[in-house]
Parts: sequence; structure tokens; C-alpha cells
Amino acid sequence: MQAETVTNSSNDAKQAIDSQPQDSRIPGRSIVLVGASVRWAAQSARRAGYRVIGMDLFGDTDTLAVCEHFEQIPDETAADPERLRASIEQLSRRMKADVKIVGGIASISSDIGISDLIAACEGGPISVPPTLFDEISIRQSPLFTGQWLIKKHRSAGGLGVQCWDPANASLVEAFESHENYLQQRVRGRSFGVVAISNGCETRILGLSRSFRKRIGRLPFVYAGSIGPWFEPGFPHQAIQRVADRLARSHHLRGLFNLDLIRDRDNRWWLLEVNCRPSGSCEVIERAAIHGGNFGEHQSLMRMHCDAIAGHPIEWNELPSMSIHCKRIVYAKQDGRFQPNRAPAGIADIPESGTLISAGQPIATLLIDSFTPNDRIARRVLNGCRQLQAAC
Repeated sequence: MQAETVTNSSNDAKQAIDSQPQDSRIPGRSIVLVGASVRWAAQSARRAGYRVIGMDLFGDTDTLAVCEHFEQIPDETAADPERLRASIEQLSRRMKADVKIVGGIASISSDIGISDLIAACEGGPISVPPTLFDEISIRQSPLFTGQWLIKKHRSAGGLGVQCWDPANASLVEAFESHENYLQQRVRGRSFGVVAISNGCETRILGLSRSFRKRIGRLPFVYAGSIGPWFEPGFPHQAIQRVADRLARSHHLRGLFNLDLIRDRDNRWWLLEVNCRPSGSCEVIERAAIHGGNFGEHQSLMRMHCDAIAGHPIEWNELPSMSIHCKRIVYAKQDGRFQPNRAPAGIADIPESGTLISAGQPIATLLIDSFTPNDRIARRVLNGCRQLQAAC
């Protein structure tokens, strides 16, 4: 998408928005959504009756379809937090709409610090991997063995995580930027927990398995989620307690996400908490819609806005009748997107002919399964192959 600003003036779009019921809990019925990609959040907000103003890095065709107004974020603006915040404030004032950050842009991320995660986990079965912040702490630590990761304090989607080899990199190099810290690597299955808080109550909405993919020097780039996932031995009460402590100590309101790993010894580790709606929200919402949890004008973004306003959290446990997969497919080589060669059921769709560089996302597979014998893994694999062949 080359154009930076798009206004959707079609009569159909306006009629679809105006047909939604009035509700005093929707502030102004307009909302500015900002993130790396706002497509899911925009669709969710539109379902609830909001007029959506979008602002992201891609401007995919299905994002534009649900946005009444859209502005694309240039790369240089995304990298400059002051410049980006100024652009967001200007758009908010111009559109007279509230702003909701839906994540994925590292420069304005607001994740919770490691020391606060450790405090929230104290006294329970959830742990935080050993973490070191400077050369002195490393020299004094008896735990400096095994494999380590170098992470950025502000990062998103695994883009700020790399493997760190002490044999080939000095401590000075590791901490040449105050944005970095070292964390011991934990091998295991990756999970995401979607939670929500209204300032008084915190609820866990669902668990999903996370897909990660190596792209160049980045070994853990987020590549989607599958859920709701019912994991044997999942410490629901302990996670609930951690989420509640973090929501209270950091005054969290709305949707937020906890990233966890279950290791080979069935121990659970908390890696980070993202104070915003996450990519895994989409599979939880799809399960809620297909399972009958949501009525016609209900959605997770509606719940998010209601919770921020302090309204009660209305949520029923998700049924186990379906599973939903969101798989981001990355290009293996440079190419131009050919929609006629892409599989059905995709999202985050570029314009035809868009140049996509190796390692960049092509589009997202969305697969729903309603039968226990459905071989969803094969469907995902075939869909990935088809989508990569379309670029």
C-alpha cells in the first residue's frame, strides 16, 4: 500500500456503520486504533458499532474496508516515539475520537518490567527466567550458565529478541545499549493468555498456543496463535492471581496479554506482559462468536473499551467445541503478491502486485475447526505453502 491516507466514503460503508444500534457506552461512536496492524481490532470494533479510524504500518485491503478513515505510518515515524505520539494526537484531535493502542510498535509499547513480573509471581508456581541487566550483575551471579537471550526492554512480536553467545560476544557488546538485558533461555511450548481488567475485577478470557518463527537473526518472531487451547495441568488459579496482581499494581484496564512457556518438566515461566490487546485476541474472539458467547453487536474490542470505562466484565467460559488458528505467513523470497494464487480464508491482504521482501509478512491464514477429527495442522501447512507460492 503506497498511499498514506485513505478515506472510505462509500455509501455502503456508511450505511453499515449507521445501522448499528446506539449505545451510550460507546464514547462518541468513533475510535482511533493504532498498531503495527490494526485489521483484527478494526473488524472487532466495527462489529460493535464503532466508526473506526485506523493507523498502522501496512494499510492492507481488508483493514481499509472497515476503516472510515485510514493513515499509514511511515517507517521513520514508527521508529521515533515522539514523532509517532505527535501524529497520533493530531489524528485524534482532528477526528475527535479516543485513541486505543493495539500493539506491535516497539517505540510506544508499554510492557511491564521484569522486577514487577517477579513480584507478581512471588509465592506461586509461576517463575520468571533468570534475568541480568548489567555486567556487575552477571559477574556476581552464580546462574550464568546455559543458553541466554538478549532482549530489548521495548519490543513487540519477538522482534527484539536474539540468541546471545558469550563465546562470540563480550559483555560490553551485550550492554552497549541500555535498552538491552539478558535472560536465560527456557525451552518449551509457548502460550499466550488473554486477560481483561476493569480496575476492580480481572478475568482470564482464554489460553492459546503461540507460533514462533526464525527470520534471519531473530529466532522467535510471532507467527500466530491457535486456540482456545485446553492444556492439561494449566495453572489457571495461579495465572489468575498473577494477572490480578499486575492489573492492580499497574492500574491496567482493558485487554492485556501474558506470554508464558511450559518447559519439559511441566514448569510454567512468565516471559512478559503486554499492556494492550494482543494478536491472540483474534482466536479467542472467533471462539466466542462461533460458540455463542457474543451476540450480534458484541466483540472483544467492545469489552476492551467497556473495561477501560470501568463497566462490569460480562464473560462466559469458552466452549470446547471449536478451535481457531491464526497463522501469519512470511515470504521466503522477494516477490509481488498475486491474490489469484492465494488460498481462501486469508486476512491482512496486501494490494495486488505489492512488493513483499523476504522475511516480511505476506498475509494471515484464518482456519476454523469444528470437528475433533479435523486435521487442522495439515490444513495450516497446505495453506502456508499456497500463500508463499502467491508471492
